[in-house]
Amino acid sequence: MHEVSLAMGIIECLNALIKNQQMRSIEKVTVQIGELSNVMPEALLFAFEAMLQSQSINGLKNCQMTIQRVSAKAVCRQCHQTSAITHERKRCLYCKGNDLEIISGYELQISEVEGEEGDARDTY
Repeated sequence: MHEVSLAMGIIECLNALIKNQQMRSIEKVTVQIGELSNVMPEALLFAFEAMLQSQSINGLKNCQMTIQRVSAKAVCRQCHQTSAITHERKRCLYCKGNDLEIISGYELQISEVEGEEGDARDTY
């Protein structure tokens, strides 16, 4: 379950914002997860909440995580159309070609942080 290490990484990033005095406290973090990233959103959320409860981290005690799923899409190099793809189907929906450039779906990133500001803005 690599979601535990991912949750630790997210908490470390948020803690760095607090330690660097950019934020005093963080109430909400939004994480984008691509459909092809092999990350289970429910497991990541569970790990994040469990770690916050087990650790007393000033400024993160009441932090809530919101997850946004990012759909997997690719551009066909043959017909130049954009198609939705999955792990099982990586073919162009238009010409049935398989020479695709994946343009989204592997994301795993913090897209927004909300909370009480320190010396910087309160949304990143």
